[in-house]
Amino acid sequence: MCPHLRSADNFFGNPPRTIAPCGECCDLCSGRGPFPAQSDQPLLPSTPPAVSSNSTPASTPNKHGKRPRITRDGGADQAGPKFRTGAHLASCKSAIERWSFRVIKRDYTDGPFTADMLVGSTLITYLAHNRFRSLDELRTALGKSTRSWALVEMYGQEVLDLLVRLDGELKAERQHAVQEKENERRRREEERAMVLEQRRIELEAPGVWARRQLRENARAAKQQKAIDEFIAKLNGPRKAGKPHRPSDGFLEYITNNPHLLTPSGTDRWATYPPHVPLATTDLNQPPLFLGNISLS
Repeated sequence: MCPHLRSADNFFGNPPRTIAPCGECCDLCSGRGPFPAQSDQPLLPSTPPAVSSNSTPASTPNKHGKRPRITRDGGADQAGPKFRTGAHLASCKSAIERWSFRVIKRDYTDGPFTADMLVGSTLITYLAHNRFRSLDELRTALGKSTRSWALVEMYGQEVLDLLVRLDGELKAERQHAVQEKENERRRREEERAMVLEQRRIELEAPGVWARRQLRENARAAKQQKAIDEFIAKLNGPRKAGKPHRPSDGFLEYITNNPHLLTPSGTDRWATYPPHVPLATTDLNQPPLFLGNISLS
């Protein structure tokens, strides 16, 4: 290919192409130029060099039992991978292409320029693939490569700002995905803990209910013993002293079992001081502690 055409393509960022030398049309193609057409020095590769790994596993596992990778320099000044790849690279290339159309409409409305003349497809890939941290770094990289961008001073920082914004959006999406994954893991752990607790309760339920039933039986037996003792006192001979207080549940029990009282016991219960049947209580009759005060 004619070196002059190749220089023009590199200057405007045009995609690579193959054209036979044009013969005697120029000093370079004819070999009369100051430098031979074919240099002994190989050109720099068109693709960036592979990224060498600069991270190692951590010596201390995290809370999940994993050993995260850490950078050898302690992580200083490392904002992420050196190159963009995969879907993120494609997204950045598309964003630069859309940006170039907007710039043409904004700055060259009446001009003959096109988006390809502003930034060619090869230059778009180069800008999107490399993570340049500053405009100076972009200038230096372009100066060391076979590519050139005449408008780097005018639009370089604008493109870098666009790519930084896209990198930030990708980082936020990944952090959100990590947080969602962590929330889902916690939710599964809580559900598992609830299931285990339910199983524990189900396994312990027979023993719990058995102990509760034993306590209820003991309480009922104690109450029944007190009732039987009170019935025996009612049926027995009258003794001097303060009358005994009926045990809990006696009224209901003796109402359902009146045959347990002897005639003397029935008479004593009918006149027992603490006993006032609710069905025969006269609300207009004042209690003993109120004296002669009437409620009417």
